[in-house]
Amino acid sequence: NDIWMSSDGDIWVQVVEQTPFDAYSNMAILEWNNKLWLSGGSSSDGLSEEVWSSTDGINWTQETANGGFIARDDHFMYVADDKLYISSGYGFNGLDHYLLDDLWSSNDGINWTQESDAFLALESVGDHTYEYFNDTHWFLGETNYHSVDGINWEMYTPTQSFTGDNFFSLIYENELWLYAYTIDGINGTIRFYRSDDGLDWDAPHGGVLLGNLIPMASQALSHNDRVYFVGGKIGAVTLT
Repeated sequence: NDIWMSSDGDIWVQVVEQTPFDAYSNMAILEWNNKLWLSGGSSSDGLSEEVWSSTDGINWTQETANGGFIARDDHFMYVADDKLYISSGYGFNGLDHYLLDDLWSSNDGINWTQESDAFLALESVGDHTYEYFNDTHWFLGETNYHSVDGINWEMYTPTQSFTGDNFFSLIYENELWLYAYTIDGINGTIRFYRSDDGLDWDAPHGGVLLGNLIPMASQALSHNDRVYFVGGKIGAVTLT
């Protein structure tokens, strides 16, 4: 549970050797209101419902030990209408992991309100990703939904059909980008799409197949006018 920092994605400096929170995997982290926010995750102690924040990425404050939502990992956290949202992911009942279908929001990262306990039939849609773009919530994958309030969702059919085993997305140069990863043995292929409204999509350069250059479960982000993919897996090998 160390923390590293880079200004260019090439040279990295360790700024924290031991964080005050557990060594989590599959947590969610983002920037909001000039702070970094971290929620949930899985550690040797189990799943977390904690929320932490930091103004500098070095010193962290536990905003709540229990946000009221079910402890989870592999969930989504995003910002919309100047609120933090947490949705979906996986809980654990002592025997098995199970899929969550709830939606929570917060004005301060401390006090959380449940917006919905079952806003989508997630068990029927497979892997997916979320973004908030053009004042709209987007749920993207093999099945696609959008919502203006994050509570009432409408299924829609984009102009491109997205097929894959793993999806990740980002906003880059005022466009919504979706990457669809398809597993093929120990390797995989990625198709990528972009849209300026979330409805009409195109595949730049024919949606170039990137082979295994970008692994499954990467973290995608944009910084200083560049797109970065960090970590992930190729077959059973975890990349760092």
